[in-house]
Amino acid sequence: MNPNQVSQNKLIFWIPLVFFPIIFTNFLFLYRIIKPFPELSFVSIAISIYLLTLLILFFILRKYGYGFKDIGWYDFKLRDIGWAILFLLIAIFTWSGVSIMLNKFGIPEWEVKYSFGLFDILISFLSNVLIIPVAEETIFRGFLITALKEKMNVWVACTISIIFFALHHFFPFGIGAFIHILFWAPFPTFLFVWKKSLYPAVMMHIFNNLFAYIILPLIML
Repeated sequence: MNPNQVSQNKLIFWIPLVFFPIIFTNFLFLYRIIKPFPELSFVSIAISIYLLTLLILFFILRKYGYGFKDIGWYDFKLRDIGWAILFLLIAIFTWSGVSIMLNKFGIPEWEVKYSFGLFDILISFLSNVLIIPVAEETIFRGFLITALKEKMNVWVACTISIIFFALHHFFPFGIGAFIHILFWAPFPTFLFVWKKSLYPAVMMHIFNNLFAYIILPLIML
């Protein structure tokens, strides 16, 4: 079974419950009850919320006899790595253009505080490069688009997913992050819809975060 075959009429009503931990956490960011820094504290919160969300999603899928393969975790192909890299390169070029636009209009950039200690780099690799991309693609692309697209045009479902994903970055990181994600998220979204598999989107996301959180800080040493 693939994402086109899941009965979205069943899944769509569970969207509020699946996203409740994420929405609740964003409200805590909005009212500055929790903050995105220090990084270790933020990473711990993010991983905990994502694991809780995935656990909720697991039981909902299981209730209807589905598994994660039914929302995109299937049909891995080696050439998907090439597509992931190609789309990443385009996304990096787009990101640079957005940065120029933000600077021109005086809009604050997405603030990233790099840590250069060996322990910090290890934690960043485990969280930002491995856990978070897998969780975000599963939730925002695999589940949300799959749940929405039988009730609406698939590209409308994709647009909603992109906006939700951008808002998810707005509350902790600000308007610059929101705008960046609005332009970045269409690339993994298109990969998911085009390939009918989460693997290309997840690999693009992993390569992106590997560059942003590991390679770039090491270059800056």
